[in-house]
Amino acid sequence: MFENILIIGGMNPNFDIVLKSVCSLKKLGSGKCTLFHCISSNEANETVSSSISELYTEELKVQEKMLVEEGYEVKLQVTSGDLREELKKEVELEDFSLIVAGASERSLLGTLLEREAAYSIMAGISLPLLLVRVPSYPSRKVLYQTECNLHSHILCPVDYTESTGTVMGTVSKMAESGADRITLMHVIENNHHKHEKAAEEMVETRDDRETLQRMAEDLKKGKAAVDVTVRTGSPAEEIIRAADETGVTLIVMGSKGKGLVREMYLGSVSHKVARHSSVSVMLMPV
Repeated sequence: MFENILIIGGMNPNFDIVLKSVCSLKKLGSGKCTLFHCISSNEANETVSSSISELYTEELKVQEKMLVEEGYEVKLQVTSGDLREELKKEVELEDFSLIVAGASERSLLGTLLEREAAYSIMAGISLPLLLVRVPSYPSRKVLYQTECNLHSHILCPVDYTESTGTVMGTVSKMAESGADRITLMHVIENNHHKHEKAAEEMVETRDDRETLQRMAEDLKKGKAAVDVTVRTGSPAEEIIRAADETGVTLIVMGSKGKGLVREMYLGSVSHKVARHSSVSVMLMPV
């Protein structure tokens, strides 16, 4: 799965975390990737534009070397212009199965380039999107301490809507391809006062756990260890809390709509998790 990956290149000192995370996807069957970088129109109009292009190209070659050493077939693509338009062109030219971008810790609004990339990706490109969490400050120590094996512990929140099938299809392939551990999670949104409808919530929790257990049995046909959890509260907050408490390395969840920009303004659960989670998040278009 994710045989062909488009990586939005970055000059962030911690971008190695993104590359190491992509390397961990090799275990799940990834084989080809394109390192893509778009020089902004302002930079392209400067007299030093050729020097900037050379700088980016040299940095991408260093990044390429890391990926090649891990067995990837790598293509470099440096272009200039409007990032959104250039990105769409690149996606139309080749059959990519995943887009990867770095996202600063606790926010999608990191450096200017990261912000532009995030917004451009969100604006109507219906491909799975992996936001790799990177610190907002440079530190080699952080790089070596950061868990970059995304397949180590995957958290999959499900809501039993039509999107669940799409997400579970992806997670099932991860289980078959070599993910180490997968946790299925459902959050019962608590809209009641403290002492109201306690009995109904207990029944709902039991039923949800049984449903998750049935879904888990299907995943156990793969290689991963599988467990389930049911929580009550705010979905986004509980998902983030569960990831922090249990050592999750990747959250995989659905994202509705043709583009993610609409969700950003609506304040959806997936957007809140992607923005505030301390771990990487993969959003699957549903």
